[in-house]
Amino acid sequence: MAFNAINHADQPCDCLPGVMKSTEDDGIARDSEAKKDFPVTTNSGYASFIDESRERINEIDVQLIELIKKRQEISGSIQLHRLESGGNKSDTSRENEVLGTYRKGLGDRRGAALAMKILEMCRI
Repeated sequence: MAFNAINHADQPCDCLPGVMKSTEDDGIARDSEAKKDFPVTTNSGYASFIDESRERINEIDVQLIELIKKRQEISGSIQLHRLESGGNKSDTSRENEVLGTYRKGLGDRRGAALAMKILEMCRI
């Protein structure tokens, strides 16, 4: 039995064979928009395409890690300052603002999940 990615819409996706098109608003391109950045290659080109794509992902991961470390440092400084000033360590309205930013940029479910994880990682 062949594996096929299936979503709630059960619509064929024209970006990859055997993949279903998602209608979820999560900010991820799954249809013809995805083909613009990542064209389908011939069988002989798949290995090269995959290797090059994975290298790009590795580079992005290094950048993300560095940015998260910087965010942790800044967030920790803010939290310490708030505590030293007699305030609370966290600011619920600010955290809701961050959640909203990530939801808007990445879609409700995935954006909120990532924002919550980042907020958690940045707490002292």
